Amino acid sequence: MLFIFSDVYANNNFFKCLEKISEVRLDQNSLYEKGTNYGTSYIKLTKNNNSIQNITIHFKLKNSENKLIEIVKKKKVNNSLLGFDLKHSYSVDKSTFDVEYNFIEIDETYAFTKKNFSWSSPKNKYDFDTSSRCKKIKKNKYLSLLDINYTKKEVVTSYSWTAISKHPKSSKDFIATKLSTKEKAINLAMKKCYEFVSKDLNKIGYNDCYLFKSSDNKFLKVSKFEQEKLDDNNNRITGTRTFALSWEGVDELIIGKLSFKEEDLLGRLTFTLPNNDIKCSGSYALSTTKGTWSILCEKNEMNASGFLKWNNQNGSVSGSGEDSNGKKVKFKVVGTN
Repeated sequence: MLFIFSDVYANNNFFKCLEKISEVRLDQNSLYEKGTNYGTSYIKLTKNNNSIQNITIHFKLKNSENKLIEIVKKKKVNNSLLGFDLKHSYSVDKSTFDVEYNFIEIDETYAFTKKNFSWSSPKNKYDFDTSSRCKKIKKNKYLSLLDINYTKKEVVTSYSWTAISKHPKSSKDFIATKLSTKEKAINLAMKKCYEFVSKDLNKIGYNDCYLFKSSDNKFLKVSKFEQEKLDDNNNRITGTRTFALSWEGVDELIIGKLSFKEEDLLGRLTFTLPNNDIKCSGSYALSTTKGTWSILCEKNEMNASGFLKWNNQNGSVSGSGEDSNGKKVKFKVVGTN
């Protein structure tokens, strides 16, 4: 009976989200430009007791004649104070895509930022961010779009492939395990090597990444130490931190709280401008020691973004950037003792 009543009280909401490119880190074929349209996502959210249960996402690339692709189907999300987060991997043709969504709920709709990393060959790698302010649409409109443009992606249920990539300037093994296909395992292992190049070699040496070996897990042994590191990465650490923010043109120092999840290195924050009680919300994304952040204020459409440094020993963060009018914004996040 409990499951029956849960289904009764669950409700669905539908959204159309035009994505624009907000940052380009790697584009080997010059396909993407900051500020241009990337494509459109069509989203179905299932809510129960005011929290998101799962999400379905279809996507169509700008000016593409291909049908919509089902990116995510009824996948559980990580709810947070301001919305929810989602990480997902999928393949289309011979390309593999890793995406990270960071949703913020605003006035019964959503805004989100998305990190996009795709790879099909050493000469076809892309790493960029998109952002969107979604518009709510009716169910019949959503269904009509899917009926006209619907392609269901192949579902693979076996997860046994492992791959290892290496780089001549590192003694590390970049390992991907428990993937459904050989191609996905290789793509993820190579992606980890590319991330090493970005973080530790200042983006010099992508083409030096190479595949060391790949196989079904039955034949490729992973050391106990490396497997423990992989298992430890699945632990989720959550909490809150106090932060202080100064915004040029605002007389008072802004004090607020942020929540974070160290599993996916994404944080969220909310505060109110003291002069006029305008509510603002934002997010940050971290790498090993560096990252990016963005803030959006609702009524006056003020927004700011920039870069940050992260002390991964105590969790403290310091960031700086500018708003849309060129005014300086700085903040600090208190770490643990």
